[in-house]
Amino acid sequence: MKKKKTNEGSAFSLEGALMIHEAMEIYQKYAQAFEGSDEIFLDLSSITDCDTAGVQLLYCIFKSAKESGKKISFPGFSQTVQYAADRIGLEWDGK
Repeated sequence: MKKKKTNEGSAFSLEGALMIHEAMEIYQKYAQAFEGSDEIFLDLSSITDCDTAGVQLLYCIFKSAKESGKKISFPGFSQTVQYAADRIGLEWDGK
């Protein structure tokens, strides 16, 4: 997970696989990295592989941010992530 501070908030990007094997590690990094940021931008445009666990993780991050009063958006959304969400019947564009 790459982090970049912007005037609007904190920008993060995930690259490579977003699958069950990476889910716990990514969630732990997310929990640490998002502390102290009220607005979060999570770029998913470089995700190359995504499974159901990856989609669940993204939804968990999204829901957790919303519940803690943080604004979260996904400015880049790869076709891989969208396909994985579609495959499980989740109509979600990350907004």
